[in-house]
Amino acid sequence: MLLLGGWLIAGGERLAADEVDAIRYEVAIETRIVSEEHTQKNYTVVGVASPGIQAKRERDYSDINGDFSFFFTPIVDDPLIPIALRRFYAHSSTLHFSGTIEPEHTTSYTFINPDIHYQTSSNDDEQLRQAGVDGVFYLFPNTGVRLRAASAKDEQVSFETSPSVDVQSRNEINEIRRNYGLGIIQYLSDNLALAVDYTYNDGELRSLEKSWQDNPLIFSEVARTTNTTGHLFSCKGEYVWQKHLGLQLTYEYLTYESNSDVQIVHLQNFAGENSTFGDDGAQHTIMPIVRLYLGEKFTAHGGGGITWTTITRTYDNATDIEYEWHWWQAHGGVSYYFTRHFGVQASYQYRARDGEVSMRSDNATRSTFDVNSAIQGIQVGITGRF
Repeated sequence: MLLLGGWLIAGGERLAADEVDAIRYEVAIETRIVSEEHTQKNYTVVGVASPGIQAKRERDYSDINGDFSFFFTPIVDDPLIPIALRRFYAHSSTLHFSGTIEPEHTTSYTFINPDIHYQTSSNDDEQLRQAGVDGVFYLFPNTGVRLRAASAKDEQVSFETSPSVDVQSRNEINEIRRNYGLGIIQYLSDNLALAVDYTYNDGELRSLEKSWQDNPLIFSEVARTTNTTGHLFSCKGEYVWQKHLGLQLTYEYLTYESNSDVQIVHLQNFAGENSTFGDDGAQHTIMPIVRLYLGEKFTAHGGGGITWTTITRTYDNATDIEYEWHWWQAHGGVSYYFTRHFGVQASYQYRARDGEVSMRSDNATRSTFDVNSAIQGIQVGITGRF
């Protein structure tokens, strides 16, 4: 009897100690500062080089991201495992909420065609809000099911002036994007996990552009409605060696199609016209990441990626536009936990794009141009574990 009582007391003390050391909630807040530059150049029109034709789009913005995770089975803080790895080894069912706020910012755009003495410029005021929820539920100790749903709303107001043709316009754009995901996580061993996911995407875009010309006085409205659906398949493998080195490789395949209806009304005579166009796109992405776990509190990571994209836009007047480009990216960062409850992280990312756009009409190439982009961002954040 005394032995049984002693075992119960010791077991209760161990359980109380585990509860004290266990983590049930994790909260992270991060902010990014991003700079983008996109250019179009090296135009060829009907087989003739037109180096003077150029376009540029630039924007600088910041956003705030918030994440909250709830662990159905508390994660025990084992000092022999780096803090950043404890979720990987815990196999705990998790409910995760996320949100992003991108405050209003301005995008500037200019297009110049000196061959026809044409120039236009615009300033776009844009803001974004998005929220999502996902959960990982372990049906068996090494097998989990992932469910996800998210939505984003993008609002944009554009003011465009074309002094060479004496035209001004104002365009309002509202877009809603939604995605729903389902996946499976399987641990093949304590140190190796595979995840396969499918995500269904859909979106709706509504825009209304009003333009006017002073001499002669001309008003027109262009209303556009676009509906988009897409399918994203992804496969990710992660391996941890000796709790010091982590290797991760992700492959993604995205396909999507969209259909747009355009209605144009000339208000001075109430004449109108309709047109349609559709997009079909495919994208392949490969992303490797390497993580170094240096002790219990410090983690460094670096990685990259490459994306191949093809898009075909078809108009009802037998005009096609083909986009072919690839992105590549490189990123790196560090995280450090001052205590098991509080940590900080910082990272840097650089992305670049190059490709070609060709426009065809009646099966003949009418014009081509090159597309180049450069995007870089800095992200810092804090994490709390309770």
